[in-house]
Amino acid sequence: MTARHNLRGMLLMLLGVGFLSLMDAVVKTVLNQDVTVIQIIAIRGWIISFILLLSLPFQGGWATLATNHIKLHLVRTGIGFFAPLCFFLALKYLPLADTTAIFFCTTFFMTAGSVIVLGEQVGIHRWSAVIVGFVGVLIVSSPGTESFHPASILALLAGAAYAGIMLSGRLLTRTDSPFKLIFYFNTFNTLIATLLLPFYWNSITVDILLLLLLISSLALGGYVCLTYAISIAPIGALAPIEYLALVWATVFGYVFWQELPTLSAWTGISIILLSGLYIMWRESRQPDSET
Repeated sequence: MTARHNLRGMLLMLLGVGFLSLMDAVVKTVLNQDVTVIQIIAIRGWIISFILLLSLPFQGGWATLATNHIKLHLVRTGIGFFAPLCFFLALKYLPLADTTAIFFCTTFFMTAGSVIVLGEQVGIHRWSAVIVGFVGVLIVSSPGTESFHPASILALLAGAAYAGIMLSGRLLTRTDSPFKLIFYFNTFNTLIATLLLPFYWNSITVDILLLLLLISSLALGGYVCLTYAISIAPIGALAPIEYLALVWATVFGYVFWQELPTLSAWTGISIILLSGLYIMWRESRQPDSET
Protein backbone atom coordinates (compact mmCIF):
# COMPACT_ATOMS: atom_id res chain seq x y z
CA MET A 1 0.00 0.00 0.00
CA THR A 2 1.13 3.53 -0.68
CA ALA A 3 1.14 6.61 1.49
CA ARG A 4 -1.79 7.85 -0.60
CA HIS A 5 -3.87 4.85 0.47
CA ASN A 6 -2.87 5.44 4.09
CA LEU A 7 -3.86 9.11 3.96
CA ARG A 8 -7.17 8.27 2.27
CA GLY A 9 -7.85 5.71 4.98
CA MET A 10 -7.00 8.26 7.68
CA LEU A 11 -9.40 10.82 6.20
CA LEU A 12 -12.16 8.19 6.08
CA MET A 13 -11.35 7.28 9.68
CA LEU A 14 -11.53 10.93 10.74
CA LEU A 15 -14.90 11.37 9.00
CA GLY A 16 -16.18 8.10 10.46
CA VAL A 17 -15.30 8.99 14.05
CA GLY A 18 -16.93 12.38 13.46
CA PHE A 19 -20.20 10.68 12.55
CA LEU A 20 -19.95 8.33 15.52
CA SER A 21 -19.06 11.12 17.94
CA LEU A 22 -22.16 13.06 16.92
CA MET A 23 -24.13 9.83 17.27
CA ASP A 24 -22.77 9.44 20.82
CA ALA A 25 -23.92 12.95 21.66
CA VAL A 26 -27.45 12.19 20.43
CA VAL A 27 -27.40 8.86 22.30
CA LYS A 28 -26.51 10.65 25.53
CA THR A 29 -29.49 12.94 24.95
CA VAL A 30 -31.82 9.98 24.38
CA LEU A 31 -30.53 8.14 27.45
CA ASN A 32 -31.57 11.13 29.54
CA GLN A 33 -35.15 10.53 28.30
CA ASP A 34 -35.47 7.15 30.06
CA VAL A 35 -34.69 5.10 26.96
CA THR A 36 -32.62 1.97 27.64
CA VAL A 37 -29.33 1.09 25.94
CA ILE A 38 -30.80 -2.15 24.58
CA GLN A 39 -33.67 -0.19 23.02
CA ILE A 40 -31.22 2.10 21.27
CA ILE A 41 -29.11 -0.77 19.93
CA ALA A 42 -32.17 -2.75 18.77
CA ILE A 43 -34.10 0.08 17.10
CA ARG A 44 -30.92 1.46 15.55
CA GLY A 45 -30.25 -2.01 14.17
CA TRP A 46 -33.75 -2.33 12.68
CA ILE A 47 -33.41 0.97 10.85
CA ILE A 48 -29.91 0.20 9.54
CA SER A 49 -31.05 -3.28 8.45
CA PHE A 50 -33.89 -1.72 6.47
CA ILE A 51 -31.47 0.67 4.72
CA LEU A 52 -29.01 -2.16 3.97
CA LEU A 53 -31.77 -4.35 2.52
CA LEU A 54 -32.86 -1.48 0.26
CA SER A 55 -29.29 -1.09 -1.00
CA LEU A 56 -28.71 -4.84 -1.43
CA PRO A 57 -29.82 -4.96 -5.12
CA PHE A 58 -27.21 -2.29 -5.93
CA GLN A 59 -24.51 -4.39 -4.24
CA GLY A 60 -25.15 -7.50 -6.35
CA GLY A 61 -28.16 -9.04 -4.60
CA TRP A 62 -28.21 -11.85 -2.05
CA ALA A 63 -25.31 -13.59 -3.79
CA THR A 64 -22.99 -10.83 -2.62
CA LEU A 65 -23.48 -11.99 1.01
CA ALA A 66 -21.90 -15.41 0.42
CA THR A 67 -18.99 -15.97 2.80
CA ASN A 68 -16.69 -18.76 3.93
CA HIS A 69 -16.07 -17.03 7.26
CA ILE A 70 -19.46 -16.94 8.97
CA LYS A 71 -17.93 -18.16 12.25
CA LEU A 72 -15.52 -15.20 12.32
CA HIS A 73 -18.43 -12.85 11.59
CA LEU A 74 -20.26 -14.37 14.57
CA VAL A 75 -17.23 -14.02 16.85
CA ARG A 76 -16.82 -10.42 15.67
CA THR A 77 -20.44 -9.73 16.57
CA GLY A 78 -20.15 -11.41 19.96
CA ILE A 79 -17.18 -9.24 20.87
CA GLY A 80 -18.58 -6.14 19.20
CA PHE A 81 -21.94 -6.19 20.96
CA PHE A 82 -20.23 -5.07 24.17
CA ALA A 83 -18.65 -2.00 22.55
CA PRO A 84 -21.84 0.12 22.25
CA LEU A 85 -23.37 -1.52 25.32
CA CYS A 86 -20.50 -0.55 27.64
CA PHE A 87 -19.87 2.80 25.97
CA PHE A 88 -23.49 3.95 26.10
CA LEU A 89 -23.74 2.89 29.76
CA ALA A 90 -20.59 4.91 30.53
CA LEU A 91 -22.15 7.92 28.80
CA LYS A 92 -24.92 7.96 31.41
CA TYR A 93 -22.41 8.83 34.13
CA LEU A 94 -19.46 10.56 32.46
CA PRO A 95 -19.08 13.64 30.24
CA LEU A 96 -18.89 12.87 26.52
CA ALA A 97 -15.29 14.06 26.10
CA ASP A 98 -14.05 12.12 29.14
CA THR A 99 -15.82 8.93 28.05
CA THR A 100 -14.36 9.25 24.55
CA ALA A 101 -10.85 9.88 25.88
CA ILE A 102 -10.92 6.80 28.13
CA PHE A 103 -12.38 4.75 25.29
CA PHE A 104 -9.20 5.36 23.32
CA CYS A 105 -7.37 2.67 25.19
CA THR A 106 -8.60 0.88 22.07
CA THR A 107 -5.78 2.44 20.06
CA PHE A 108 -3.15 0.67 22.13
CA PHE A 109 -5.00 -2.65 21.78
CA MET A 110 -5.48 -2.15 18.04
CA THR A 111 -1.83 -1.39 17.41
CA ALA A 112 -0.56 -4.32 19.47
CA GLY A 113 -3.17 -6.59 17.91
CA SER A 114 -2.25 -5.53 14.38
CA VAL A 115 1.22 -6.97 15.03
CA ILE A 116 0.11 -10.15 16.80
CA VAL A 117 -3.06 -11.00 14.86
CA LEU A 118 -2.48 -9.43 11.44
CA GLY A 119 1.29 -9.54 11.16
CA GLU A 120 1.49 -5.83 10.29
CA GLN A 121 4.72 -3.94 10.80
CA VAL A 122 4.45 -1.03 13.24
CA GLY A 123 7.44 1.29 13.32
CA ILE A 124 8.84 3.33 16.19
CA HIS A 125 6.92 6.48 15.18
CA ARG A 126 3.51 4.78 15.24
CA TRP A 127 4.31 3.02 18.52
CA SER A 128 5.50 6.28 20.04
CA ALA A 129 2.30 8.07 19.01
CA VAL A 130 0.16 5.26 20.46
CA ILE A 131 2.06 5.11 23.77
CA VAL A 132 2.08 8.89 24.22
CA GLY A 133 -1.63 8.98 23.44
CA PHE A 134 -2.28 6.22 25.99
CA VAL A 135 -0.52 8.33 28.62
CA GLY A 136 -3.05 11.02 27.77
CA VAL A 137 -5.87 8.50 28.32
CA LEU A 138 -4.51 7.71 31.80
CA ILE A 139 -4.36 11.41 32.65
CA VAL A 140 -8.00 11.89 31.62
CA SER A 141 -9.32 8.81 33.44
CA SER A 142 -7.24 9.55 36.60
CA PRO A 143 -7.21 5.98 38.01
CA GLY A 144 -6.47 5.81 41.75
CA THR A 145 -7.60 9.38 42.42
CA GLU A 146 -10.76 10.88 43.92
CA SER A 147 -11.90 12.01 40.47
CA PHE A 148 -11.96 8.42 39.19
CA HIS A 149 -15.47 7.18 38.40
CA PRO A 150 -16.30 3.43 38.21
CA ALA A 151 -18.00 4.07 34.86
CA SER A 152 -14.49 4.61 33.46
CA ILE A 153 -14.10 0.82 33.57
CA LEU A 154 -17.07 0.51 31.21
CA ALA A 155 -15.40 2.91 28.77
CA LEU A 156 -12.20 0.84 28.96
CA LEU A 157 -14.14 -2.38 28.26
CA ALA A 158 -15.86 -0.67 25.33
CA GLY A 159 -12.44 0.27 23.95
CA ALA A 160 -11.19 -3.31 24.21
CA ALA A 161 -14.31 -4.63 22.46
CA TYR A 162 -14.01 -2.01 19.73
CA ALA A 163 -10.40 -3.04 19.11
CA GLY A 164 -11.69 -6.58 18.57
CA ILE A 165 -14.18 -5.24 16.01
CA MET A 166 -11.50 -3.39 14.07
CA LEU A 167 -8.91 -6.20 14.13
CA SER A 168 -11.37 -8.90 13.08
CA GLY A 169 -12.75 -6.52 10.47
CA ARG A 170 -9.29 -5.93 9.03
CA LEU A 171 -8.79 -9.69 8.88
CA LEU A 172 -12.13 -10.23 7.13
CA THR A 173 -11.52 -7.50 4.52
CA ARG A 174 -8.86 -9.76 3.03
CA THR A 175 -11.67 -11.97 1.68
CA ASP A 176 -15.02 -10.22 2.28
CA SER A 177 -16.31 -6.87 1.02
CA PRO A 178 -16.92 -3.90 3.35
CA PHE A 179 -20.66 -4.16 2.64
CA LYS A 180 -20.63 -7.79 3.77
CA LEU A 181 -18.88 -6.86 7.03
CA ILE A 182 -21.40 -4.11 7.75
CA PHE A 183 -24.38 -6.31 6.87
CA TYR A 184 -23.44 -9.29 9.04
CA PHE A 185 -22.22 -7.20 11.97
CA ASN A 186 -25.41 -5.13 12.07
CA THR A 187 -27.72 -8.12 11.49
CA PHE A 188 -26.27 -10.27 14.25
CA ASN A 189 -26.05 -7.35 16.71
CA THR A 190 -29.66 -6.49 16.00
CA LEU A 191 -30.77 -10.06 16.64
CA ILE A 192 -29.03 -10.12 20.02
CA ALA A 193 -30.53 -6.79 21.07
CA THR A 194 -34.00 -7.80 19.83
CA LEU A 195 -33.93 -10.99 21.92
CA LEU A 196 -33.08 -8.90 25.00
CA LEU A 197 -35.54 -6.11 24.19
CA PRO A 198 -38.62 -7.48 26.07
CA PHE A 199 -36.66 -7.13 29.32
CA TYR A 200 -35.58 -3.53 28.65
CA TRP A 201 -38.49 -1.89 26.86
CA ASN A 202 -39.78 1.56 27.84
CA SER A 203 -42.39 3.53 25.90
CA ILE A 204 -40.99 6.12 23.48
CA THR A 205 -42.41 9.26 21.87
CA VAL A 206 -42.34 10.32 18.22
CA ASP A 207 -39.58 12.83 19.03
CA ILE A 208 -37.43 10.06 20.49
CA LEU A 209 -38.12 7.90 17.45
CA LEU A 210 -36.87 10.71 15.19
CA LEU A 211 -33.71 10.97 17.28
CA LEU A 212 -33.25 7.21 16.96
CA LEU A 213 -33.54 7.62 13.18
CA LEU A 214 -30.79 10.23 13.32
CA ILE A 215 -28.67 7.92 15.50
CA SER A 216 -29.11 5.12 12.96
CA SER A 217 -28.12 7.32 10.02
CA LEU A 218 -25.00 8.56 11.81
CA ALA A 219 -24.08 5.03 12.88
CA LEU A 220 -24.39 3.71 9.33
CA GLY A 221 -22.31 6.60 7.96
CA GLY A 222 -19.66 5.96 10.59
CA TYR A 223 -19.57 2.21 9.98
CA VAL A 224 -19.21 2.70 6.23
CA CYS A 225 -16.32 5.14 6.62
CA LEU A 226 -14.50 3.01 9.20
CA THR A 227 -14.98 -0.25 7.32
CA TYR A 228 -13.66 1.21 4.07
CA ALA A 229 -10.79 2.82 5.99
CA ILE A 230 -9.58 -0.51 7.41
CA SER A 231 -9.93 -2.11 3.97
CA ILE A 232 -7.37 0.24 2.36
CA ALA A 233 -4.95 1.19 5.16
CA PRO A 234 -3.12 -0.76 7.89
CA ILE A 235 -4.48 -0.65 11.44
CA GLY A 236 -1.17 0.69 12.74
CA ALA A 237 -1.58 3.83 10.64
CA LEU A 238 -5.27 4.31 11.41
CA ALA A 239 -5.25 3.69 15.16
CA PRO A 240 -3.76 7.04 16.30
CA ILE A 241 -6.25 8.93 14.10
CA GLU A 242 -9.05 7.67 16.31
CA TYR A 243 -7.71 9.99 18.99
CA LEU A 244 -8.89 12.97 16.94
CA ALA A 245 -12.48 12.05 17.79
CA LEU A 246 -11.78 13.94 21.01
CA VAL A 247 -12.11 17.17 19.06
CA TRP A 248 -15.63 16.19 18.03
CA ALA A 249 -16.52 14.91 21.51
CA THR A 250 -15.31 18.07 23.25
CA VAL A 251 -17.21 20.32 20.85
CA PHE A 252 -20.43 18.30 21.03
CA GLY A 253 -20.19 18.00 24.81
CA TYR A 254 -20.01 21.76 25.14
CA VAL A 255 -22.73 22.48 22.53
CA PHE A 256 -25.23 19.99 23.99
CA TRP A 257 -24.54 20.18 27.75
CA GLN A 258 -21.97 22.96 28.29
CA GLU A 259 -19.55 20.28 29.48
CA LEU A 260 -15.95 21.39 29.66
CA PRO A 261 -13.10 19.06 30.63
CA THR A 262 -11.16 19.75 33.83
CA LEU A 263 -7.63 21.13 33.68
CA SER A 264 -6.10 17.65 34.02
CA ALA A 265 -8.48 16.31 31.38
CA TRP A 266 -7.50 19.16 29.03
CA THR A 267 -3.86 18.17 29.55
CA GLY A 268 -4.57 14.54 28.68
CA ILE A 269 -6.74 15.48 25.70
CA SER A 270 -4.03 17.78 24.34
CA ILE A 271 -1.46 14.99 24.56
CA ILE A 272 -3.84 12.59 22.81
CA LEU A 273 -4.57 15.04 20.00
CA LEU A 274 -0.91 15.85 19.41
CA SER A 275 -0.04 12.17 19.11
CA GLY A 276 -2.78 11.65 16.51
CA LEU A 277 -1.87 14.75 14.53
CA TYR A 278 1.81 13.79 14.55
CA ILE A 279 1.27 10.34 13.07
CA MET A 280 -1.15 11.74 10.46
CA TRP A 281 1.44 14.35 9.43
CA ARG A 282 4.18 11.75 9.26
CA GLU A 283 2.16 9.25 7.22
CA SER A 284 1.33 11.97 4.69
CA ARG A 285 5.05 12.46 4.08
CA GLN A 286 6.12 8.81 3.89
CA PRO A 287 6.26 6.88 0.59
CA ASP A 288 6.44 3.57 2.49
CA SER A 289 3.19 2.59 4.31
CA GLU A 290 5.03 0.44 6.84
CA THR A 291 7.28 3.05 8.43
